[in-house]
Amino acid sequence: IFKGKLTVKGPAKFESQITVGKDTAGQVTVKAGSKMAKVEFGKEYKKAMPIVTATPMGNAGSFWVSDVSASGFTVNVAKALKEDVTFNWMSLGGQLTPVPEEEVAN
Repeated sequence: IFKGKLTVKGPAKFESQITVGKDTAGQVTVKAGSKMAKVEFGKEYKKAMPIVTATPMGNAGSFWVSDVSASGFTVNVAKALKEDVTFNWMSLGGQLTPVPEEEVAN
């Protein structure tokens, strides 16, 4: 058991499942009649903006993740749903490289 920060400087291999905390993976449900659901982290991400992925566990049609911040994110669907759809999600702190302004302008 480690208490505190652990830094691994090289490849790591896990030969079994990895269990993570509630701010790293979970589920959120977009309710019938709604077009979005918000996830709020219990503890804000520090030093790295989270990279979020989401997967619907039913037919959600077109969907996307928006409003990603250190404190949470939003799962959106294009059309209001006829029934509840649950999304599995994962969030990892990533070191994002900003896109140079000259590339954004082109």
